[in-house]
Amino acid sequence: MVSLSHRSVLIWVRILLCACFLVGASARADITLHLGPSSMGNGGQNPVSIPPLNIVDYGLVWLMESQREWVVSIFPGVFYGYRYRFPKAGFYVSGGGGVGIDLNGLGPAVYSAVGWNSCGSRLCFNAEYKQAVGVATTGTMINPYAFRIGMTLLQ
Repeated sequence: MVSLSHRSVLIWVRILLCACFLVGASARADITLHLGPSSMGNGGQNPVSIPPLNIVDYGLVWLMESQREWVVSIFPGVFYGYRYRFPKAGFYVSGGGGVGIDLNGLGPAVYSAVGWNSCGSRLCFNAEYKQAVGVATTGTMINPYAFRIGMTLLQ
């Protein structure tokens, strides 16, 4: 199991945020930091570590103004896709492809997600279920998923 100290997680988040700022204002729209359990391919969801110091509990979604999104997490993986928002409802669906990761290995995969945003005057809260399916380099099927809640940091 991958485990990092609280300080290491904060440093990791800061590095990712700084990298996103360096890309340029035209490419960034908002960044959502997610926290929640993921399935690593070992027979069910894993509980969130208390306190949440384990890196597998975190995920990052970088949504660009074009509604294209990068998804970065240990489980279910790293993906690039498109988000469709339902007007005035707060709900959205996403889909795309990338590299799926679980305990059986890693390999090409597609993902889909359904989520909900609730925005106030400055902050947005987010809940999302994401699932991927693919084939590991070992030839076995991978099917990681995650249910996470989070907060949009940039808007």
